[in-house]
Amino acid sequence: GLTTGEIFFEEFLKFDEALPHYKTKGGVRVHPDGATITSPTLMWVEALDRLLAQLKARGVEFSQAAVICGSGQQHGSVYWRTGARDTLRQLKPELPMAEQLAACFSTTDSPVWMDSSTGEQCAQLEAFAGGPEALAALTGARAFHRYTAAQLMKQRLAGTLADTERVSLVSSFAASLFLGDYASIDEADGSGMNLMSLAERAWVPRLCDFVQPGLESLLGPIVPGRTILGRVSAYLSARWGFSLDCRVAAFTGDNPATLAGLRLQPGCLAVTLGSSSCALLRSPGRCLPAGAALPSLGCVVMACAVDTESCMPIVVLKNGALTREAIRDRFAGGSWAEFDRLLDSRPPGNGGLVGLYFDSPEIVPEGALGRYRFGADGEPLPDGANFVEGPAAEARACLESHAMSLRLFAESLGFRPGEPGARVLATGGASANPRVAQVLADALATPVIVQPGLGNSAALGAALLGASALAGPSADFLASLPPDSGAGVESRTFEPRPEAAPAYQSMRDRFPGLLARAAKLQAARLGGSA
Repeated sequence: GLTTGEIFFEEFLKFDEALPHYKTKGGVRVHPDGATITSPTLMWVEALDRLLAQLKARGVEFSQAAVICGSGQQHGSVYWRTGARDTLRQLKPELPMAEQLAACFSTTDSPVWMDSSTGEQCAQLEAFAGGPEALAALTGARAFHRYTAAQLMKQRLAGTLADTERVSLVSSFAASLFLGDYASIDEADGSGMNLMSLAERAWVPRLCDFVQPGLESLLGPIVPGRTILGRVSAYLSARWGFSLDCRVAAFTGDNPATLAGLRLQPGCLAVTLGSSSCALLRSPGRCLPAGAALPSLGCVVMACAVDTESCMPIVVLKNGALTREAIRDRFAGGSWAEFDRLLDSRPPGNGGLVGLYFDSPEIVPEGALGRYRFGADGEPLPDGANFVEGPAAEARACLESHAMSLRLFAESLGFRPGEPGARVLATGGASANPRVAQVLADALATPVIVQPGLGNSAALGAALLGASALAGPSADFLASLPPDSGAGVESRTFEPRPEAAPAYQSMRDRFPGLLARAAKLQAARLGGSA
């Protein structure tokens, strides 16, 4: 329920297993060039048909649904063929949707977020906007391969847009299937396109016209999150038993929905510790506050689905779980138990030792690559040299530098460690390790709430957004939720330890200089200039 955050029912479907005739792997198709990655649009339609049937078979009473909301993978796009709207509005309840919509798309393959085939289009868009910094200041991000503007430019070259009457994002596409008509794109998902002004929460006409003359009419209006778009279609009512009074709220992207699912309060930070580490911040204001700045053009700022006067800065650190595992394998014999023992044998702050581990080209700092170790005096160790203090120093340095990176870059986006009410909500595999969570709490000088059981936070967030939309636009999304209700029964809070504070404050003060020193060392290795 909205007041408790309790999940009553979950159901899922795996594309590859349930719909093998689409011949996808992980729900996508990788094209021969290795860069073009798409999903069959009709597969998503058939998946909804199947999922509704599964729910019905399990006894779900669709007639009891008051509102439907959802989230979709961000940046992906769907192209409705001219005349498709008439078909969508007049679906016959005796037939599945997939059968009736098979001819409704001007391309049968929808570009998805994994695609990296639009380098030329990204360069053109940034040049038109006045450079990557100018585009990021306006739309929240530089031009990325995955962002929809570059994908639209590629589709224009392919001739797709000539026979397209509407372009949907994955989220608004799914909402359209419930609505029985074209659904508007919400601000939060629309901010992942390089086409929306963050400050104005509206399409930027000059960018839209550069991508495709008349593009705004293809995109349709943009609406705030938690907007009720209409009622469920007559088709879904007749075929599945939904009440015609059931509302459809604007669907959003998976990242904005995750923020909602975590019930992230303003000024709080959500951290996902997976193969990469992702930090989400709910920041007041439509754009970054004064004094805040993107720590790298690899970071992005998106609109917030929870309210129209917040934004959502996102920092991604690529070198997460795989780097921790590499250190474990090299220095702890592949054993997490031994890794933990080593960690416990070194004091917080590691006696002033700092290690920077960039086994893959990092997003922030952009392009950082290599391993760099610094002594307590701030001097770098020779290339390839490990800490003389032994494996324990490596284990602690690996965790502490990652946590300190998260702190430093989150601070640049407006996060204020230790302020009253500030919290870090941690999810993902590594957060289940109490030692990792404690290092995070100490390094960020902020209580860390671990939420290991919140695996479907995007779906939960969409449900909460829908319930909130039904309550009305003036309703405070979080007002009826008790503090930290998003943590659930499995949550555990780790408080920063006062005795660790001096060591981590010292590390925080030194850290920017050590990152700069590592950049100079990397440049020297490559034969460049610092």
